[in-house]
Amino acid sequence: MGSITVYSHLQACGIINDHLESCFRYQELIGQTDAVHKHKDGE
Repeated sequence: MGSITVYSHLQACGIINDHLESCFRYQELIGQTDAVHKHKDGE
């Protein structure tokens, strides 16, 4: 099992929110869960 498989599984389970901040689902999902989201460079 590789890193891409694990990452994809975490996305499918809702643990990782990989939506762009401009996506309409991004804020909706952030408000519903404690999902991990990507930080911009420098954060």
